[in-house]
Amino acid sequence: MLKSCSYFLDPGENWDNTLDLFSSLGLSDIYFDYRYLELYIDQGSNSVAEAFVFKEDNNIFFLPYLKKPIIEEDNLWDFETAYGYSGPLSSTEEQSFLESAWNSFLKMAKDKGLVAGLIRFNPLIANDKFSISKNFEVKKERDTVWLDCNRGLQNILDDYSKKHLKQIKSLESKGVFVECSNNKEFLKKFKEIYSNRMGAIGASNEYFFSDEYFDKVLLMNNDSWKVYLAYSPDKEIIGGCLLLFSNNTCHYHLSGSYSEFLKFKPNDILRHNVIKDMVGLKIDKIHFGGGRTNDPEDSLLQFKLKFSKQTYKFKVGYCMVDEDNYLRVCDKWMNRFPEKKEYANYFLKYRY
Repeated sequence: MLKSCSYFLDPGENWDNTLDLFSSLGLSDIYFDYRYLELYIDQGSNSVAEAFVFKEDNNIFFLPYLKKPIIEEDNLWDFETAYGYSGPLSSTEEQSFLESAWNSFLKMAKDKGLVAGLIRFNPLIANDKFSISKNFEVKKERDTVWLDCNRGLQNILDDYSKKHLKQIKSLESKGVFVECSNNKEFLKKFKEIYSNRMGAIGASNEYFFSDEYFDKVLLMNNDSWKVYLAYSPDKEIIGGCLLLFSNNTCHYHLSGSYSEFLKFKPNDILRHNVIKDMVGLKIDKIHFGGGRTNDPEDSLLQFKLKFSKQTYKFKVGYCMVDEDNYLRVCDKWMNRFPEKKEYANYFLKYRY
């Protein structure tokens, strides 16, 4: 008879030890680290970082997420993976094991008052394959762009259009340059750039991050993040990006630029310099992410495709835990906010 156990895990040493098991299988990433999840929990929030673990003989299943209380509901919660690319990890793709893991999670989660959850899968490891349950719906959200750094720099540059490469070389010859560091001052300058840019483009609330968010970045491992800043020929800061690192992968996590300096093409210069540096550091791949929407002609996606034509499929999952309570909460929200029709088809609509 198979021996199994399941439990919920809080941030700490046991979480790290569990992730180490998956790292040895090439399945881990910074988005599964509790220190990353905790970037998205502001002080005073009742949200918590939590993970579910299921073990059966030598196999293990791991699902990290943020557990959030549902407003005006006693002891009801939902869960959501943090901004970025996370989801479940499993040491096997065996269907019976995965079904047992999800069944165990659904039962224990319902007992804890969870009603539903939104999962953003990690396209680099295609971990949607670990989601097998009748309570689960998986949909492709959009394409994301990545770059195989092992191709070598010249091979990569050959994929640039001649016009694009000429533009970049012209800007560099005029004195546009880039510096990188993971010190506090660089992060502070990037925070100012990013906040300014999100305001300028009228980004939705999920793309704005508090001062506390950036303070917590400083608490992460020095090897796990770095800021790049771009400068004009007059040494004025024109743009920047925040990179995250894990398992020889570089994630182009956040970026922004000042509108008045767009003539210097800071976003082009930044990506070009990151590519050169990552190839030099023997990083395996860079993940640039996708567009702002799921439109294949999305302008941000098309911009990223100027640097690489390699893409992944980013998928999201909708997990129903307690349908009765979920529908009751949704009905209550729709009756209270009939004017919010644009959110009516959202899965966790009551959060808007």
